[in-house]
Amino acid sequence: MSVPHLFRCPISLDIFTDPVTLCTGQTYDRQCIERWLADGHRTCPVTMQALGDADTTVLVPNRTLRHLIERWLSAATDHSLPESADDDPSLAALKRCLQSDATSAAAKIGALKKVLALASESDVGRACMLQLGFLCVLLPLVFHAAPTAPAQRHAEAEELALQCALSLMPSNAAAPQLDCLNMLKKEDNLASFVRLLGRGSGRAKAGLCRLLETVATAAATRDLALVVAASPRVWQALLPLLQQHAGPAPDARASEAAVRAIAAVCAAEPARGSAIHHGAVGALFRHLSWWAYG
Repeated sequence: MSVPHLFRCPISLDIFTDPVTLCTGQTYDRQCIERWLADGHRTCPVTMQALGDADTTVLVPNRTLRHLIERWLSAATDHSLPESADDDPSLAALKRCLQSDATSAAAKIGALKKVLALASESDVGRACMLQLGFLCVLLPLVFHAAPTAPAQRHAEAEELALQCALSLMPSNAAAPQLDCLNMLKKEDNLASFVRLLGRGSGRAKAGLCRLLETVATAAATRDLALVVAASPRVWQALLPLLQQHAGPAPDARASEAAVRAIAAVCAAEPARGSAIHHGAVGALFRHLSWWAYG
C-alpha cells in the first residue's frame, strides 16, 4: 500500500501535516506554501496562476482533507506493523518505548529494529511515523550529552537510531519535519555529532555526512548550517574522512559522503570562508589526487 497522491503536498511531496488551500483551489502544507510566499513568489506553485497581495495572506485550513488523512493513517497503521510487535503493536506504543527513560537498552534496540523494518518495507509505515513525529523522537537517541547504557549497547542503539532517522528523513528540502534537526544548535548535541563523526563506524560516519548534507540544504536549518560551518570541531572530524577512500567499503562510502557534505555546506557563501580557514581546500585536493593518481 502506498500513500495516496492526494494526501501528499505538491511542494514537499510528503504527507500533509497542516493542509491549507489557496484562492486557486490548490492545497499545500502550511509551512511549505508560507515559505514559498516568503521567498517572494507570487504564483500558485501548481497552476502558476498569479496571486495578488491579498491572495497571499488567505490560507484556508482544509479540515476535510486533514480528517481524511487522520482516518487513513489510523486504518493504515493497524495493517502496517510487523506481526512480531510486543503486547501493544501500535506505533504509539513504539514511540512511548523510545521516549521513556525507563525502557531498557535491549527493549529500545528491539523497538528501533521494528521502526527500521517498517520504514524500509512500507511506504505507509514511513509516512505514518513521519506524521506522528518519530523523527523528533529518534534524533535525541543519536545526539545527547552522555550515554546511560553500557558502551556496546549504547553504540548499537545510536547507530540504529541514526539509520531509522535517515530512513524517515524527507527528501524534499522544504519539508517542515526537518525543523527537528535544529536540536543540533545545542552545544551538547553538536558535541555528540562530532564525537560520532570522529569515532563511529564507517556506516555511521556516512550517515552523519548525509545528515550534514540535509542540514546544509534544508530551508528549516539555514541558521544551523551556519553554526555547523563555523565549528572548528566539525571540520576537524569531517576532513579526515576524505582520506579514508582506500579503506574498507564502509570507510570509502564515508569518504564519498564527506565530499558531498562539504559541497553542500560550501554552497552557502558565508560557509566558504570557514571551510577554507579550516583546510578544506587542501584536503579536497589530496582527495582528488588520490583518485587521479592513486
